[in-house]
Amino acid sequence: MAITIVQKAKRKKVIIIIGTAIIIIALLIISYKTFMKPAEQASLDNKASTTSILSQKLKKLEIKWDALEDKRFEEMETFPDVSSLEIEESGRENPFLPY
Repeated sequence: MAITIVQKAKRKKVIIIIGTAIIIIALLIISYKTFMKPAEQASLDNKASTTSILSQKLKKLEIKWDALEDKRFEEMETFPDVSSLEIEESGRENPFLPY
């Protein structure tokens, strides 16, 4: 009886050690994939060039005003003014009071 208890305790220790090792290895792999990126400097240069291209395109932005003269745009209906709606009081002043 004492031998089986000792064997079960050893088995639990081995399982705990193996599980801990698997978790540590998984965390190391995940941290390596997320934090150790070798091309980080290249991506920063790429971002700088992208922002300069976008700023140049925004400076040349052209608005097509002919869309406002389109028949479909003129047929659109506007929403009613929200300030003209009346708000009704509903419910009790304190809903947590018993009846």
